[in-house]
Amino acid sequence: MRKYLVIFAVLLIFPFSAHAQWFRAQSDHFIVYSEGSEESLRSFATELEKFDRGVRRLRHLPDPEPGTNRVTVYLMTPALFGEIRSSRGVGGFYRTNPYGSVAFLPTAGTGLPPQATLFHEYTHHIYSVAWSNIAFPGWLGEGLAEFHASAEFRKDGSMVFGREPSYRTGSLRYLTNDQIRAM
Repeated sequence: MRKYLVIFAVLLIFPFSAHAQWFRAQSDHFIVYSEGSEESLRSFATELEKFDRGVRRLRHLPDPEPGTNRVTVYLMTPALFGEIRSSRGVGGFYRTNPYGSVAFLPTAGTGLPPQATLFHEYTHHIYSVAWSNIAFPGWLGEGLAEFHASAEFRKDGSMVFGREPSYRTGSLRYLTNDQIRAM
């Protein structure tokens, strides 16, 4: 609980002390805050909505009423993200509780694309809402999240899921042959 109070205090105090201007973009499934430009923020929110629509269409998942169960996303500088993250090497994090769901992402600097981290975590969110009465094994949940996290948006407006997650390549080099066979 104390950690959440610190995060909340940092988010309230930091913009005023650093004279940063935070912008807000709201869509059917997201509320996004960022210090970046309004244009890049709108573009990011639009991409998130395309992702949501693509996952739901691919899996024939229901779409809740617009505005219900939104995820609040904070895009922040790597320095601010470093102050609130739970451990090193984290590319972003997502939390949910009875009051809502929230994701914190750095704009750069972790080696993982912010979209991939958010797409991974948001996939968990979509399935937990759509399949709230179904229990499935962790490997399936993580597999679905990784499958969707590598979403690629094409110039023609189409979307591709299931690409190789190039951002995971570095972690594979530390596996032994036995671990790779078992995987």
